[in-house]
Amino acid sequence: MKIALSVLNALSLPAFVLDTEHKVVVWNAPCELLTGIPARDVVGTRDHWRGFYDDPRPCMADLVLDSMLDEASRYYSRHEQTEFAIEVLQDITHHQEAEDQLKLSASVFENSLEGIIITGADNRAISVNKALESLTGYRRDEIIGRNPKMFASNRLPDSFYRKMWKTLARLGYWQGEIWNKKKTGEEYLVRVHLSAVKTGANVTNYIGLLSDITESNRVMEKMEHMAHHDFLTGLPNRSLLEDRLRQALARAVRNRSKFAVMFIDLDKFKAVNDTLGHHIGDALLKEVTRRIQGCLRASDTVSRQGGDEFVLLLEDIGDEADITHTARKLLAAIGSSCHLDGHVVTVTPSIGISLFPTDGLSVTDLLSHSDAAMYHAKNQGRNNFQFFTERINARALETLMVENGLRKAIPDGLLLHYQPQLCLVSKSVHGAEALVRWSHPDLGLISPARFIPIAEESGLICEIGEWVLREACRVMRSTGINMSVNLSPMQLTQSDIVAKVIEALDGMAGYRLTLEITESAFINDFEKTKTTLLALKKIGVNLALDDFGTGYSSLSYLYQLPFDFLKIDQSFISEPKNSPIVLAILEMCNKLNIMTVAEGVESPEQVAFLEANGCDVIQGYYFSRPLPLQTLTGFAQNPPYQVSSKPRVKKLAEEDSNPMLAWSFTYETGHAGIDSQHREILRILDRLDFSARSVDDGTNSRNVMKALIDFVIDHFSYEEKLMHDHGYPWANEHHAEHLDLVETLASYDLQLKANAQVSPSQLTTSLHTWLMHHILASDKKLGEYLSKHSEPGSESDASDPMQEFTTSWCGFASDGPLMPSD
Repeated sequence: MKIALSVLNALSLPAFVLDTEHKVVVWNAPCELLTGIPARDVVGTRDHWRGFYDDPRPCMADLVLDSMLDEASRYYSRHEQTEFAIEVLQDITHHQEAEDQLKLSASVFENSLEGIIITGADNRAISVNKALESLTGYRRDEIIGRNPKMFASNRLPDSFYRKMWKTLARLGYWQGEIWNKKKTGEEYLVRVHLSAVKTGANVTNYIGLLSDITESNRVMEKMEHMAHHDFLTGLPNRSLLEDRLRQALARAVRNRSKFAVMFIDLDKFKAVNDTLGHHIGDALLKEVTRRIQGCLRASDTVSRQGGDEFVLLLEDIGDEADITHTARKLLAAIGSSCHLDGHVVTVTPSIGISLFPTDGLSVTDLLSHSDAAMYHAKNQGRNNFQFFTERINARALETLMVENGLRKAIPDGLLLHYQPQLCLVSKSVHGAEALVRWSHPDLGLISPARFIPIAEESGLICEIGEWVLREACRVMRSTGINMSVNLSPMQLTQSDIVAKVIEALDGMAGYRLTLEITESAFINDFEKTKTTLLALKKIGVNLALDDFGTGYSSLSYLYQLPFDFLKIDQSFISEPKNSPIVLAILEMCNKLNIMTVAEGVESPEQVAFLEANGCDVIQGYYFSRPLPLQTLTGFAQNPPYQVSSKPRVKKLAEEDSNPMLAWSFTYETGHAGIDSQHREILRILDRLDFSARSVDDGTNSRNVMKALIDFVIDHFSYEEKLMHDHGYPWANEHHAEHLDLVETLASYDLQLKANAQVSPSQLTTSLHTWLMHHILASDKKLGEYLSKHSEPGSESDASDPMQEFTTSWCGFASDGPLMPSD
C-alpha cells in the first residue's frame, strides 16, 4: 500500500484511491490541483465526487468497486478479491480542442470556394480540394502526383514563372494573377496565393490557393473601357485622349519628333438631329467614325469629345504636306453622302490643326489651338481645314473676351439707336429700325457687326433679341413711331416666340411692328419656319425679308412665305453698276405685291433713281443717321415729314398685271382657228389663277370655272368637226383626250360647288400642264394634217365659229360675272 501511495504521489496525473467502503484512501497532489480540494478534506470520506460533480453520484472507481463493470476486476484485482480501486484522471481539454481544430481545418479545406492544392517539396501534388477539381476540370486522381504546371496556359512567358519562384524562395510567399488552362482547353484568369511550409530551414510543402477572377476581370475591363471611351462610337474620350497626348508629347521630346492634333467639327450636324431624329444622328456619327479611321494609320488615335466633335492624334509625321494630304482625305471621306435608314445625309467637316512643337508645348495648348483653328475654318466658309497661327489665337482670345464681356453687359450695357425710314410713295415717316449697340466701359460703343456673330455662336443672341424687342416696343409706344426689329434665326426656333411678341406689344396693334428676318432663318427647316411666320402674321405684325440678294436668295421663298417687305441690301444701292439688279428686284416685288425698302441710301441721286423706279421706302444717311433715344424723341416731336400711323402695305395688283400663263409661238399648230381658241383658254386659266390668289368667297372662282368648261366643250366640238370633215385618221385617240379633260373639269367644278374654300390653284396648274401636252402631242399633229388636206385658201376664208363667243366673253370686266354672254 505504501509503495502504491508513493507511486501515486509521484505521478504527474491526478489520481485518488478508494477502499471497499468507498472511502478515499489517497488523494494525490495533482488531484488537489485539478479539483481545488486539499487531501485532508477528502481522505477518509466518501465525498470524492465533490471534486468532479455538482451532485452526489458514483465515480468510475465506485462502479468498479461495486462490480458494475464486467471487466473491472480483470484490471484492478491483485488477489482473488478486490481490495481497492484506483481512478486515474487526465485533463484532455487541449487534446479535444486540437482534434476539433483538425476536423474543422479538414472541413474548411474540403469545402472552400477557393481551389487549394498542397504539394510536397518536389512540387508534386499530394492533396487537392473539390473546388480545385471544379476550377480545373481535372479529377483528384488526375492531379495527385503531378506538377501544377499542368494547369499553365501559353499566355505567360517562362521568365514570369522564374521570377515567381525566386520571390517564393526569398520571401516564402507569392501572390499575383496567372492565366491557366482548363482540361477543356478554356483559358481563365486566377488570383494565386502561394506559401512555402518549412521545418527549420527546409521546405516540406507548398500550399496554393486559386480564385477564378475571369468574370470579375471582364467586368472591371468593361468598366475601365466605359470610363475612358465614348459609349456610342467606342472611341477614346477626352480623358484617354489627354493621357495619350501626354505620352505622345514625352515620346516626341525624347525622340525629337513631331506630331499633329486635328480638331474636327461636323458642319450643321444639329440640323440632322432636329429634322431626321437622333437615331439618324447617332448612325451618322458611327459612319463618320468609320470613315475617319479609314483615312488614318493604325497607330493614330481618333477620339470623340462629345456631340459632333472629334480630335485626332497623328504621331511621327513628316512635314505639313503630309498633314495636308491627310486633311484633304478627311474632307473628301466625311463630305461624301451617307445612306442611312432610307435617308441620304451629307455633312461636311471643319478641321483645325495644331503641330508640336511649333504650336504648343503642352496638351492644353495643343488642344485649344487646334480648336481655335477649327473655328477659323468655320468662319472661312466651312468644309475646309486651317493650320493654327498666332493671328488665329489672337482672334480666339478676343472672341472669348468679347463673349465674357457681353454676358456681363446684358442688358444694362446695351442700348438701341433708331434709324428712321421714309416712305417715297406717301412722303411720310414710315417708321424706324431699332439697331442694338453695346456700350463698353473701356472701348465705347461697339458695332453689332463685331459682337452679334459672337452672340449667335454662344447662344446669347436670344437674350439680346428679347431685350431689343421689349425695348423697341416700349419706345414705339412713347414716341408713336412704328418700329422694325431684327429677329435672329435662333429666336424663330423658340416655341414661345409668338407669345413673346404679343407680350412685348402689350396691347398695341400688331401692324405697328415689323419683324425683319434673314434668309438663313428658314434654310434648315422651311416648313417649321413657315408655320411660325404664319402664326406671327395672324397677330397682325408685318414681316420683312432682310439682306435680300446677299445670301441664298431662293425666289420660291418669296412666293411661299407671307412677307410684306423686302429689304434691298445697301451693297446693291451703293454701286451704280448694280442698278440692273435693283431694277429687277423692284420689278419682281411689284409683281409679287411686296413692298421694297432700300438700305444705305446716301445721295439725292440714289433717292431719285429709287423713286422713279417704284421703290416704296428708303433708309440711310440721306434721310437720317441712326439716332439715340433722346434724339429720336425730338425727331418724333418735330418730324421733317408726316409720321404714318400705319405702315403702307401694297394691295393685290390687277389680274392682268401678273399672268401666270402666257402664249408662246411654240404652241402654234398651223391652224389659225385652233390657235386663237388656245390663246383664249390660257386667258381664262389666268383669270382662274387670279381668283385663287385673291380674297374671294369662291363665287368668282366658280363663275370662271363655268366659263372655262363651256369654252372648252365648244372648242372640242370645233376640233372634232374639223377632224370629221377632213377624215382625220387619229380622231378616236384625240376624242378620248377631250373626254378625259371634260371629266376632270366636271370633277373640280363639283368640288368648288361643295366647298367654297377649295383653292383652284392646283387645278390651274394641272390644266395648263394638260393643255401644253395636248397641244404639243395631239393638236400640232392635227394642225399638220389639216394643212396638208385642206383646200388652198379654205382656212383663211372660213369664219371662226368661236369668234362670237370669244368677243362676248372678253367684254366682261374683271370684277363682273365671268360667264359667256347669253
